[in-house]
Amino acid sequence: MQELSPKKIKEAQAMLLLLEFTDNGTLVADGNLGEHTTNALMAYQHENDDLEETGEFDDDTLDELANETPDDLSDKSTTIQFQAAMILFGCTDGNTLVADGVEGEHYGAALKELGLKCLREQYCPVPDFNVAAE
Repeated sequence: MQELSPKKIKEAQAMLLLLEFTDNGTLVADGNLGEHTTNALMAYQHENDDLEETGEFDDDTLDELANETPDDLSDKSTTIQFQAAMILFGCTDGNTLVADGVEGEHYGAALKELGLKCLREQYCPVPDFNVAAE
């Protein structure tokens, strides 16, 4: 099993949030391994017959998560799910954004980052996120 950086842990936590494995709403994507991450991982592994229920980011679990496609993101209306999507899209305010449901300073900066990315690429990965060019 490989050792994961906090950034990779945060991305995996974000995917778990988008897939609605939240440990009863207690999981946050913050890059730290803890009880809520373990519980969410075990629930995810339990739902995937090919995975052993270890509660750890083993290679098979990471491969399975990397191949997941969350349902249509337009129904991810909670702040924490939107933050999780921004983490996966790389809009993280210098990797300071955490998916915790709090609309604070880093959330605002990451929203601006997402807006600039959408303008620059003429495409926005988040449905219904409207950015008007000046």
